[in-house]
Amino acid sequence: MRLGELLVKDGLVSAAALEEALESQVVHGGRLGTNLVELGLLSEQDLAKTLGRLHNCAYASGEMVPDPKAVALVNPNEADDKEFLPMRSDATRLSVAVVNPHDFPTLDAIAFKTGKRVVPVVIPEFRMNQLLRRHAKAFRQLRAIDMNAVRPRPPKGAAAELAKAAERPPDLMSEEEFQSVYAQALRGGSEAEADVLEGEIIITGEEVLEAPVAAPPQGRPAMPAAVPAQRAPVPPAAQKPMAPRVDIPAHMAPPVPVQGVPAQAAARAASPAGQGAATQGVPAQVAAQAGAHGVSAQVAAQGVPAHLAAQAGAQGVPAHLAGQTGAQGVPAQVAAQAGAQGVSTQVAAQAGVTGAIPPGTAASPPVAAKPAAPPPTPLTFPEAQAELARSSDREDVARTVLRFAMGKWRRCLLLSVQGNLVTGWHGMGQGVSDEGVRRIGVPLRDQSTFRLVRDLRSHYVGPVKRDAAMGMFYRLLGGGFPTTAVILPLLVRGKVVHLLYVDNGPEQFTPPDVGELLILSQGVGRSYEAMMRRRKSA
Repeated sequence: MRLGELLVKDGLVSAAALEEALESQVVHGGRLGTNLVELGLLSEQDLAKTLGRLHNCAYASGEMVPDPKAVALVNPNEADDKEFLPMRSDATRLSVAVVNPHDFPTLDAIAFKTGKRVVPVVIPEFRMNQLLRRHAKAFRQLRAIDMNAVRPRPPKGAAAELAKAAERPPDLMSEEEFQSVYAQALRGGSEAEADVLEGEIIITGEEVLEAPVAAPPQGRPAMPAAVPAQRAPVPPAAQKPMAPRVDIPAHMAPPVPVQGVPAQAAARAASPAGQGAATQGVPAQVAAQAGAHGVSAQVAAQGVPAHLAAQAGAQGVPAHLAGQTGAQGVPAQVAAQAGAQGVSTQVAAQAGVTGAIPPGTAASPPVAAKPAAPPPTPLTFPEAQAELARSSDREDVARTVLRFAMGKWRRCLLLSVQGNLVTGWHGMGQGVSDEGVRRIGVPLRDQSTFRLVRDLRSHYVGPVKRDAAMGMFYRLLGGGFPTTAVILPLLVRGKVVHLLYVDNGPEQFTPPDVGELLILSQGVGRSYEAMMRRRKSA
């Protein structure tokens, strides 16, 4: 059973509310539960409890403060990538907050790395985003729910709703205070952990995974309750490379190198090493150095520096192999490591020539860097219409609209409108980066150019009101105020869901050529409606 079906069955949401949340999910992204809570249609506690029932595991809700010792057990980049965060740890068990408790490969990897039994605790998606921002230094785009810009609403037609609509919303904070709160939300919350109530429940619900293991779900083999002492080996890619341990016998340890030829070396040059040198055409000084390091003159004759040959001998590599590797351009240290890891010297020599270890050897080949994505090219109006008709998700819509706008203006970006908050989504053009755009947050509580466009649901051409919020907006955009700008609302079923902002750069006039853009904006609404129909039918 799916989450929406379970919520309707339990009477927590109505079918109409579920449909509204599905439409919001198509437009604003995120998981269904996030959109339900964001729209005020479901409480966070009910969402977490239902997720626990749906996945048959422990659940949590509300503000959470993980144990720093537990967080330190994992790599924050892996936590960001796989969307998990350790919360509590004891001698044998690790409670891990997750969004998907059925990501068994990730859970098994955590158990293998920490040596503890992992107990997954499912939490709402927006809470995970907040935790990762705060404790893993991850970047997650802000939503209205992170700023508490969308609050639970009373039923339609109720006296409380009519009274709320009649009253004028108070000005709770200045623009500077808003930007401070917005910056804290980007970091995942306040810097002071004392803001969390002392008696607050961090993890709630029953840890149903403690029950006797029944039939393994989704074909996953049943696991014992305790972590076994012996673990199956993991692929080399998942292991951290470790230098092999080499035990060096005392009689093979090389002496400290000194300048010149010491008397002891000269004496050793007269030994069998020195005697063989004369017949092989090796100068006596070289033979003496080789003898000083305990290396035969045969190796010295092959062009191997004495100190490298000595290192090879100290690390357990026979001198004649060290000579071969030296002749083939492989450092003795590499050859020694190869020998310790079971790699033949010939393979190590080939690696020294080609610069890579052949497949099947102990060393893993280097991962090739991903090629940089080519810059987007502008679209003509017919091309943009065709692309928009083929859009399968909101990202396709954003790319199509921005690529068309790039052909007319220098800076273009799409903003999301949720409640009384405008947040950055995507951007293209001169000096515009997605990283900066996604940090944009502008409140719509007071009169502003953005609020004017949202309320009138009509495009705007002209100068932008200069205030603190718009000053921060242009700093994140990578430049100053333009002389004029164009702002166009994008509507879905009569509701403003996005704002398209375009200009020609700081102190520049923006051509008001919006005829084709107005036609394209209608196609955006049709594309979203088609995606909504497909989403509901699925």
